[in-house]
Amino acid sequence: MSGDTEQHVLAAARLVSAPAEQAYAAWTDSEQVRRWWGPHGFHCPLATMDVRVGGVSRVTMQAAPEYGRSDDSQLLALHPNGGALPSAVRLALHRPGRHRPHPRAQAGIPGDGVPAVVPHLVTFAAVTDRDTAILVLETGYTTDRARDLSRHGLEQCLDKLSTHLKAAGRGSAAG
Repeated sequence: MSGDTEQHVLAAARLVSAPAEQAYAAWTDSEQVRRWWGPHGFHCPLATMDVRVGGVSRVTMQAAPEYGRSDDSQLLALHPNGGALPSAVRLALHRPGRHRPHPRAQAGIPGDGVPAVVPHLVTFAAVTDRDTAILVLETGYTTDRARDLSRHGLEQCLDKLSTHLKAAGRGSAAG
């Protein structure tokens, strides 16, 4: 059913309680990314974000010790794609060829169906002045299983992002 050339697209969306600028900053500010990136049980010890055209960002996610791993599990690079639209901003994420990816088995990522490069497109669209729709598209998976495992992790990342933005919104009232 799935061949090497067949791609399975992952789409995940979330409506977050934050202005579009705040949601965008949560994806592009190194300190904020470290607070929420990674599925449950994972943390982000390193995020260096440079989302300028030609910039390179690195995001590292680590498994918790109870998962039996503490190795870096994924490096991603962020580059702006397109530009600002009246109500949406897009970022394209991918792992460029000049960076050596970590071995997938070492990271706990199944090798079957997960390519070395998984392009991401993240769109932020203002719904109201206090709410933003975020759409994430990932491409390159060659099996349903690989796509579905990634969807599970991405959904957890988006849950953590939503929680982060709620906490940041409460904190912004004080300062």
